[in-house]
Amino acid sequence: SDPDNDDPTEDDQDDETLGVYDLALRKVLVTPAPYSYGQLLTFQVEVFNQGNITVQNVLVNDYLPSGY
Repeated sequence: SDPDNDDPTEDDQDDETLGVYDLALRKVLVTPAPYSYGQLLTFQVEVFNQGNITVQNVLVNDYLPSGY
């Protein structure tokens, strides 16, 4: 259907919901300071779905730089 053709038999006003995947990640260091070289640090990682489609089986890879 063409919304600009003024055909009264066409319904050009239907709303269409688009599916959106919109994931956000928050990573927080939870080990209290002070820190020392070689110490094990604990992070809290949360993934948020800000989209309108349910997501499943999300895999997160986190690569830390050498010496972190």
